[in-house]
Amino acid sequence: MVAIGNLYPVKGHAHLIDAIAHLAERHPRLQLAICGRGDLEGALRAQAQTRGIGHRVHLLGLRSDVDAVLAAADLFALPSLSEGLPLALLEAMFAGRPIVASDVGEVPTALGGKEAGVLVPPADSPALASALDGLLMQPVRARELGDRARARAAAVYDVSHMVRAYSAIYEELLSH
Repeated sequence: MVAIGNLYPVKGHAHLIDAIAHLAERHPRLQLAICGRGDLEGALRAQAQTRGIGHRVHLLGLRSDVDAVLAAADLFALPSLSEGLPLALLEAMFAGRPIVASDVGEVPTALGGKEAGVLVPPADSPALASALDGLLMQPVRARELGDRARARAAAVYDVSHMVRAYSAIYEELLSH
């Protein structure tokens, strides 16, 4: 499983580590990789150690190969407490990863409601664990969600689509 985001409280990584701790016994091979850097690196490492999952939580720092990290992941988690439209979410969608994300900001819009991912309340580690467990236990459903995420990203957020949408807006504004 992978999460991408700077290591700041608003990104909710502490809740994700708690969720992984809830799942550790049920999923003995589960690993979490977090791409990003920030002030909470030491605190997150200590939290993982305290929860007995230090060997499962990998803080990868700032990465230039996020696409490769996403390609290697079974799931993408976005446990943020607040967001606008996160680039990491769009990257996960284009990569076709099954997504569990906090129901904040523009995340529900990007995912088409629950069409292309699973939404959970922010700061709710048990709900996050339950949603992750659901996708880990249902790989076919997870794959379908990843496929829908990829299709939605291509349909809504592809560069050529965005250029056409902006051009239409400018044309309408210029015609008035």
